[in-house]
Amino acid sequence: MTWSSELLADKPADLFVPESPSPPRGVVLFLHGYDGVTLRDNAAYTGELVRHGLACLCPLGPECWWTDRVHLPFDAHVSPLEFLVRHVPEFCHARWQIEPPKIALCGVEMGGQGALQLAYRHARRFPIVAAISPKVDFETWHGHGTTLDDIFPTREAARQAT
Repeated sequence: MTWSSELLADKPADLFVPESPSPPRGVVLFLHGYDGVTLRDNAAYTGELVRHGLACLCPLGPECWWTDRVHLPFDAHVSPLEFLVRHVPEFCHARWQIEPPKIALCGVEMGGQGALQLAYRHARRFPIVAAISPKVDFETWHGHGTTLDDIFPTREAARQAT
């Protein structure tokens, strides 16, 4: 039961696969917060993944806010949400023959609002979601030097995206 570093469609991700069952019962897609911390070094979460026989995929999206807006450094052509919708199910199917709805969403802060955005926009594909302290009012961070200033032209534009 170890974590590894993987490429998910040419983007870095942390991956956990339990030793049993094989294949895992499902996958948790974890979206990190603004700090970029994944579940890789979290013994409590890892223990629960083992206990429930779940794999965990933690894509790295530096300060991207997991929005539907294209933003560097994440990608020059695809938004973080579009990337997740397109590539996570493909990866899970290719690796373990696991498909939605057996892909659960989880996120903290920035990632929590991203998990909610993904679930709201693609409810039939991702009906299982847990958002921990989600930054659903992220427009309040606009104008304070975060990447939201680059992603959205105004605070109101950011509010409209939540």
